[in-house]
Amino acid sequence: MPRVWTPRSILGRAGLRTVLAVVAVLAVLLPVIGTRWLGETLAAPPSVRDQEVVPAAAGPSAEHAAFADDPAVTARAAGSVLVLSYHDVAPESDGRFTISAATFAEHLAVLRAAGFTSISAQTLLAARTDPSVLPDRPVMITFDDGTGGVWRYADPLLEQYGFRGVAFVITGRVGQHYPYYLTWDELTAMRETGRWDIESHTAAGHDRHDVGEGRSWPFLINRLVQADGSLESPEQARARLAADADAAIAALELHGHGRPSLFAFPFSASLTPSNDPAVALAGRQILADRYELLFTNDSARRWATAADLASGFVPRVGADTDTAQELFDTIVTGLPAPTPADVDPLDPAGWTDDDGAPPSTAPDAPLAVGPDGVVLRARDESGTTAWLHRDRTADWRDYTVTGDWTVQRGGYSALLLREGSAGALRISVGRSSMKISTADGAELATARFPDAATHRVSATLTGTELRVEVDGRPLPRVTVPEPGPVGGGIGLRVGAAPSETTVRGLQVSPP
Repeated sequence: MPRVWTPRSILGRAGLRTVLAVVAVLAVLLPVIGTRWLGETLAAPPSVRDQEVVPAAAGPSAEHAAFADDPAVTARAAGSVLVLSYHDVAPESDGRFTISAATFAEHLAVLRAAGFTSISAQTLLAARTDPSVLPDRPVMITFDDGTGGVWRYADPLLEQYGFRGVAFVITGRVGQHYPYYLTWDELTAMRETGRWDIESHTAAGHDRHDVGEGRSWPFLINRLVQADGSLESPEQARARLAADADAAIAALELHGHGRPSLFAFPFSASLTPSNDPAVALAGRQILADRYELLFTNDSARRWATAADLASGFVPRVGADTDTAQELFDTIVTGLPAPTPADVDPLDPAGWTDDDGAPPSTAPDAPLAVGPDGVVLRARDESGTTAWLHRDRTADWRDYTVTGDWTVQRGGYSALLLREGSAGALRISVGRSSMKISTADGAELATARFPDAATHRVSATLTGTELRVEVDGRPLPRVTVPEPGPVGGGIGLRVGAAPSETTVRGLQVSPP
């Protein structure tokens, strides 16, 4: 007669008693001491949860309606997209990554009143080559992580206000820790509404890990400490990153969402902090090879411009903690700068100094701007720098800057060009000399001219050529670095105190 294997025959009597004892203890203790997180993980999730509809927010204000009808806004926004970033939506805010459903409704009410139209991933991708596909005030509303509140609370509000959304999903956590994360059935239900694009936020890379020296840094841009205590080799790190990217793509395809085209960096960490910058760059390239656009939250809180779309890296405005008014203020201040043909460099509203402060009329203010010109004063030994429409000039590449520079004896004043781009330049103007250099200090050219307190300077950028005139005398043309896909605007700088400079008649125009 064949032997029948039983649990007792496999484990032995003592082993079986141990297993049964553990099961009995767990059966008693789990309902009592199990954490909420663990209990939710063990709960069997329904395939699709019920949604909850939040009442509509208050109607539009005159300020929002004026923004919607302003042709100047339409001109400045042309070719650009406001990309908003959220995480979870719930009845109450947690003050950091969860916005209350009522506040989210207020955000949507502001967007609708201000004339925004939400766009899909397909439209954003098409805009890279044909900006005319964009509406006048385009917005992309994105949600990171794939949390349950996106289906339960955000989706009904998007439907109510006529908007659509993009869900960046951590594929390895779908259906885990219920009800925190979405289920695959809920993601399918979202896609089938026609309001959602389901995109990638890694498979298992949304964590911070041990990278050595007591540091815990992001998965995607670091070499990790392994189980034996050694640090990954660069080759091992690249293989891990490629495997994670491929796993996320495969999971979305397997569940019917198609191949994702968009990727959002966890923690918005695309290059730093990293224990190996070369691995961080390699990781970013691995993602760029698999996705058409990569997203990060931008501390400048600005719209994404045509230059950003061309570069493949899209800035977002994190809005989880904003009130409706704060969101609207960010929409206004984050608008792209006027073009070089339209900008007014003597408008004080366009300038900020290196502390982020606007111009002041105080007698010793570091920055003063008025009809007569721009005055810059060094506040200490580090000097002072000021920018025109800082972080809003990504589409500025070729332009001319002209003005009358007055410099103190022994001091200097620098004109900053293509600020924020890979081809940023410095033109340092003294009483009798000038130096042209890159932003990192590499000297490109020098010139001398008769000593005088004031010089009229004109600088014209066209591609990789810089033409400079001083007091009407042209200097030899200078070959300058290519700015890359993202351009940049202008700034001014003075050296250590008590240095001061005045630039009168400052003008910016097409080349």
